[in-house]
Amino acid sequence: NLMLGLNSLVRPVSQGLTYGLTAFADPLSEELFDKARAQGGTVGYAHDDGGVEYSAAMIDLAHGDIDFLEVFQFGMMRATFWYNALSCGFRIPGTAGSDFPYSLARYDRWPRLIPPFGPDRMYVRVKGPLKFDSWMEQVRQGNILLTNGPFVEFNVGGVEPGSELKLSAGQRSITIRATVRHWRPLNQAKLIVNGRAVRTYANDSATLWSIADSLSLESSAWVALHVLSDSTGSGDEGVELEAHTNPVYVLVDEMPVGEPEALQDEIEKLEKMRAYYASDELVFRFESARLRLLERADLALDMLRERLESAEN
Repeated sequence: NLMLGLNSLVRPVSQGLTYGLTAFADPLSEELFDKARAQGGTVGYAHDDGGVEYSAAMIDLAHGDIDFLEVFQFGMMRATFWYNALSCGFRIPGTAGSDFPYSLARYDRWPRLIPPFGPDRMYVRVKGPLKFDSWMEQVRQGNILLTNGPFVEFNVGGVEPGSELKLSAGQRSITIRATVRHWRPLNQAKLIVNGRAVRTYANDSATLWSIADSLSLESSAWVALHVLSDSTGSGDEGVELEAHTNPVYVLVDEMPVGEPEALQDEIEKLEKMRAYYASDELVFRFESARLRLLERADLALDMLRERLESAEN
C-alpha cells in the first residue's frame, strides 16, 4: 500500500508472508487506508494491484477506499489490472514510482538511458500555486503523465487527462491531439480505447512530434495515449523508453464506461479470491476480520455483476 501526505506512520507497515513478517492477513487494508485518509492522506496500491495473487485491490476500489494505482515502476508499465479497472467503469488514476529505486532482481547491466535513481516519474499538472495539497488533489483527479523519459501532452476534444468529455446527443466523433518530446526519437504511439490499441501512429526521427486525429465512438470509453521507442536495437539502444497518459473519460449518450469482457474477467477473479479468503489457507488474528472481508467481497461482486448486466443490455 502507498500513502501520501501523512503526519504520522500508519501501522502495521507490512503484513502477510509476501511482504511482512507474519502470516496474518488482518488488519484489512481498508482500515489502514481509513487511518491514512483521516490524516488527509492520498492512498493507493503499488505494483498495479499490489503484486500479490489474491490482492484485495478490486474490493477496495469498488468500495471507494483508494485514490490511485501505481502502474509504472522498474522502468516499465505494469497495467493489466489498471486497464481492467478503467474498463469496468472505475475512474482510478495511474501513478508512477521508483520503488527500490531499481529492480534488485535485474542482473544485466542497468541501461544508461534509464537513470538508476528516479527512472519512473509522474508529472502532475497543478493549476495555481504549486503546493503539496494541490498536487495531491491533482493526483486524485488524474491529470498525470507516467514516463521513464519522454514528455507527452494529450487531450481529447480539448479535455485533459483525468477529466470527462460528455458528447452531445447524436455526437460520436472525437478529436485527438498530442505532442511528444524526447531527445531520442520515439517510434510509435498507440491510441488506447477501453484497453485496446485502436490506432498506431509512426514517427521516423523527429524529437518533437505532433499527432492530430479523429475517431468515432460507438459507446462510452476511456481514451489514453501510450508512446514507445523501438526496442529492437542492442545495448542502450534496445532500451524501451515509454510514456503513458492518464485517460480522458468520454461519455456517449450519458452512459457509463462498461466493457463486458473486463467485467466478466474481474468477476471470475474475485470469485476465486473470495473462495481463498474463506479457506483456512488465509490466516486471521480475529475471525471477525475474515467475515468483514467476505462481506466486502460480496458487495464488490454485486456491483460488478450489476455493471455487467447493464453493459450487456
